[in-house]
Amino acid sequence: MFIQIGDVKLYESCNISHRFGLLESASSGSFGSLSLVDFALLSLADFANMTLGGSGNYDLSVFAQMSLKDWADVHFLMKRGSMGIHHRVEERSTAEVTVKDSQGYERDVPWHFEEGQQVTFHDQWADVHFSGIVSSSKEELLRNKSFIWHDVEFADEHYRIDKLIVKGTWQNTTVGEQVRDLLGQYFGAEGIREGEIQDGDVVLEAATNYVHGNEAMDARKEYMGTFTWFVDTYRKLYFIDRTTYACPWALTHEDTVGVPTVERSSPKYRNVQYIRGSKETTVLQTETKVGDGHNQTFTMRLAIGQEPVVSVSTNGGSTWTIKTVGIRGVESGYDWYWNKEEKEISQDSSGTPLADGNLLKVDYYGLYSVMAKVTNSAEVGLRALTEGIGTGVVEDIIDDSSLNTKEAALDRAAALLAHYSAMGRKFIYRTLRDDGIAASQLQTIDYPKYGISDIEFLITAIDITEQNDLIYRDVECAEGPVEDSWDNIFCKIASRPQQQIIQENISEGSEVIGLHQFAQAWHAANNPNLFNQVYPGASTYPGTAFWPCVDPDNDAQKYCVLLDAGNNELARIYRTEQTVSASEVDTTFFVTSQEGNGAIAKIRIYGGYGASAVAGTGIKFDEFVFAYTKNSLEALQIEITDSFS
Repeated sequence: MFIQIGDVKLYESCNISHRFGLLESASSGSFGSLSLVDFALLSLADFANMTLGGSGNYDLSVFAQMSLKDWADVHFLMKRGSMGIHHRVEERSTAEVTVKDSQGYERDVPWHFEEGQQVTFHDQWADVHFSGIVSSSKEELLRNKSFIWHDVEFADEHYRIDKLIVKGTWQNTTVGEQVRDLLGQYFGAEGIREGEIQDGDVVLEAATNYVHGNEAMDARKEYMGTFTWFVDTYRKLYFIDRTTYACPWALTHEDTVGVPTVERSSPKYRNVQYIRGSKETTVLQTETKVGDGHNQTFTMRLAIGQEPVVSVSTNGGSTWTIKTVGIRGVESGYDWYWNKEEKEISQDSSGTPLADGNLLKVDYYGLYSVMAKVTNSAEVGLRALTEGIGTGVVEDIIDDSSLNTKEAALDRAAALLAHYSAMGRKFIYRTLRDDGIAASQLQTIDYPKYGISDIEFLITAIDITEQNDLIYRDVECAEGPVEDSWDNIFCKIASRPQQQIIQENISEGSEVIGLHQFAQAWHAANNPNLFNQVYPGASTYPGTAFWPCVDPDNDAQKYCVLLDAGNNELARIYRTEQTVSASEVDTTFFVTSQEGNGAIAKIRIYGGYGASAVAGTGIKFDEFVFAYTKNSLEALQIEITDSFS
């Protein structure tokens, strides 16, 4: 293998000086009259026709690749065994080599390897195994100042994208089209060409506002979920679904050098996944406040997400007058003001405060924090059998502010569980095969001695070295959860702030959210029945058999009531979200940190036309035991699933 750095070609010392000596020795001095420059005039056929005495096989093809200048500059030599190439999944590839400059001390102007110089690693067939730039170099003068060692490190071709600042806006375009635009507008000028760019999903709106090129690419990769992107050694850009990125050959025992090893571990295993997202919009909320002749600011239960409708009644609610509403701190001349993501509705300072007993009604769409939970029940059961003690539950939680609906959060949680609820194993092997193998590919492995029969593994790491003119690849593959590299784990630990208080996963202005889920199965014989619907008919008459009838689109499961052991109402919470189908009603209630504090014994769910914010109103459809003590440091997200069979 040889390395081209700028204008300099580097050959391993055994491929030049040592081999030249071997050739001369093996031919009984017949090359004694030839200098290294003379060798440059020989062709590959000349070398192929040489007859060498002695024992050993000598690869002569390396000489045929060398130009006259290469032979004249053989004072640049690779230190034997110093060359290494490292490819990692979802990481930048790196390489390193130690170079001996035998004339370094004698130069009038010292030679340096400069950051940014182009580099390529070639084998004897001119295939490229790595390309990129010099990222750093260190020089050391040795042996009585007779030569200089250069320790040189390299970064791969992603540098050409990482260094750029890009921007752009798109509407109704696929993610792949956006990548092609970035390639055409920015990356192409750096020598990057299109390899394979898959379209992916259509995005309604996308905006990239002066970010680094790699950040723009990462955002699109993360949007697609299963996609990856990379620039190969020929500077071709790929943006593809990882599930379609297959290794061109399957591994069997015939492809390995030495004995492979198998490691079994799952440091990221979980069978219950929580997702904490951003804010989701509730269904329409209505709150009524009572004036006292002084107060001009009223606080809603939830932060307000859209412009509210504000009404005032001076006759106890018989009639209402709609008031004008403006944005607080931005607009003026309005009766009342609001701000997005704030709870307060405030009156104009010039207005007359609501008289004692007058009513203020605010109709608004609130915001509440999205919380989702998905459980792989089968894996929980298997884990319980394996552990022998306990529930078998292994939980994990992540924050993702990009998820602004519960459906999106549930989808993300399910996708994570699909990957991380499997027990993982690594397959590590050495091979001489190349044939297009690369990190991030899926490779089918057939190795029955380890109980592995045609199973797909993800190639997570490849290290390339050269020994005795042979190029070896040490390959690491993973099935199931892929663990972090030691460097990544160390960086995460080292970057943790040294605080004097304990705040786990809580950002400023946020609150602890407890997620509690309940389910009720309904049957035709239940009465009252949430799913009881009556339609006009010739033989249909009013009667107790049809009571109550619930309008599923408006009156099903309207209020969640928290009760103490004495059945006293601690809080009555209107629903924040509801999805209704013919056989299921899914309802979410969000209890803020200021509501329902104390010892809770049970919860009841009320619905029906008469259900309101007034205690005791409505038809009780569900009741669940809920022994829980709540305080003002936490909020509750209560999810009720009512299903009919």
